[in-house]
Amino acid sequence: MYGSFFAQQNQPLPQFAALVNGIQQFEVNTSFVNFIKNAVCEHYNETGSFPKELIVYCSGLREVNDDKMWLVFVNSFRQGMMGAHNIKCRDVELMFPKLVVIRVSRGNYRLFQNERRNLTHPPLGTCIDMSGLDPEKSEFILLSDFSEKEMASPTLYTVVYDSPGDRVPLKQLEHLTWSLCFGYGTNKEPLAVPSPLISAMELSKRGRTNWMAGRYLAKNIYFPEGSGLMGTFNGINSRFRALTTMFWA
Repeated sequence: MYGSFFAQQNQPLPQFAALVNGIQQFEVNTSFVNFIKNAVCEHYNETGSFPKELIVYCSGLREVNDDKMWLVFVNSFRQGMMGAHNIKCRDVELMFPKLVVIRVSRGNYRLFQNERRNLTHPPLGTCIDMSGLDPEKSEFILLSDFSEKEMASPTLYTVVYDSPGDRVPLKQLEHLTWSLCFGYGTNKEPLAVPSPLISAMELSKRGRTNWMAGRYLAKNIYFPEGSGLMGTFNGINSRFRALTTMFWA
């Protein structure tokens, strides 16, 4: 159900920046901070602990390269974490999680395989992280696994923030993103932005459908809210897991 909870916030974030007397000003958005606080509280209710790692995918920010804006964005997460900590376990020292922010933007790239004589397109589902990209940035391109035209819609992922400490390897982020996009099954739509939220939304829809069906078929089964149990109803498991899949390197 968390997929739906996070997917509902799939929207651009221009509210972080505003022009005041011709000068761009940045401020923390209160509603966004409250969303982070509520999400962390829900995570604590399910697991009994705070997240140790957070990987955030942001869309609608392709042209935003201002470091001040990203610092405000990160500060919003810190305020949300502190708000959840004050609610759930004020007496315990708060350890901020590892935070990685990835900017997601739809690209208009035209990609070919140079080693092929007829310049064929890369296979669907291919991840590209070397040739043709900015060597000074941690970024990669992911192609959708379905296309009705000659070329699948490419999506560019750029790591804009990686909190101090051990950096998350780019290959690990590539595998994680690919699994979030395609690990649950074939997506017959063009790769949308941000695609990980599409996967989460689809999983949450299926999970909610199974949960509602189980409630209808087994009304005598009741799990208290916050117990961390969704249960299995008549053989239908509402906790989905991605199967082992092949990653195109």
